[in-house]
Amino acid sequence: MKWKFLPGKEIPEDTPLWRYMSLGAFFLLLKRNTVFVPSLRKLQEADPKEMCVASYPGTEIDQFRSLPAFADARGWLTKLLSRTDSERHPDTDGKDQHPDTYWKDQYDEDLWLIKEWILQLGVRRWAWCWFSPGKPPVDWFESMAMWNLYARCGVMIKTTLENISMAFRQQDLTEALVAEVEYREPRVPITLPPHQAQEYIRRPFLFKSRSYRHEHEVRIVFQINAGAPTSGFPVKVDAETLLKGGEVIISPFLVLDEQKAIIGVAEGLLPEGTATFRPSLERAADPDSHHLADVSNELAQLSQSFHREADLPALLDEL
Repeated sequence: MKWKFLPGKEIPEDTPLWRYMSLGAFFLLLKRNTVFVPSLRKLQEADPKEMCVASYPGTEIDQFRSLPAFADARGWLTKLLSRTDSERHPDTDGKDQHPDTYWKDQYDEDLWLIKEWILQLGVRRWAWCWFSPGKPPVDWFESMAMWNLYARCGVMIKTTLENISMAFRQQDLTEALVAEVEYREPRVPITLPPHQAQEYIRRPFLFKSRSYRHEHEVRIVFQINAGAPTSGFPVKVDAETLLKGGEVIISPFLVLDEQKAIIGVAEGLLPEGTATFRPSLERAADPDSHHLADVSNELAQLSQSFHREADLPALLDEL
């Protein structure tokens, strides 16, 4: 896999990348060496502001309208807008009404063309999203917000950009853009240096609202054919290569026995020593936990769990 980076935004290959994922996604990776990569169109379903933060009037839109690339695309976008919604793309929402019937001026026309560009971009890009603390201290900690949102009953895998690159087995995927997401307030212009701003405003999928800052997101973005499934696609990767030398951390919301069961099954699906498995630090064992567990087991045996208690009122005694 060949990585593409934006100018001045290169990401070292040894950068730690973490992905919070459901158990289903995790075992799909281990058993079938497959991950599901969603399209930007699919991501828009979860976040209506996806790809729109940088295109509000009064922000970067004037810069974008002046780009030679936008001028070159005007004819292509205008031609698309002359078609019905279903012809433009099968899952397009809206009315089959040609927008030039209510364009007021050049600026208004440009807004429609930019909206069409975002639509067409959404079905031609897939994004594999990772959590990255950037340049973390040694004791960089887990994110409870990410556990809650993406892996409450799942796992977090920790690897590197180099491992991800070597793990791809999808032969027709040869290049991808790797970039950190920029978090900002909607309707507030970006403050990146001019040479970087030019690159970012062409890629609206690299902006998100500041309310998502807890994600520390790095996106691996693929260019796809518009005829591909609009929701995304299962992509082949080698699980052993992806996880080699990394970690698999189990959600703190799972009880200890469930965590141990997941670790036991997962370790059996990988060669020994591939990765380190452990419970979340949010559920790290206390020094006396083994002793407390022994006491708890003894009490459970003495209590005879399924024997009826004596002298309970009928309201509590009847099944």
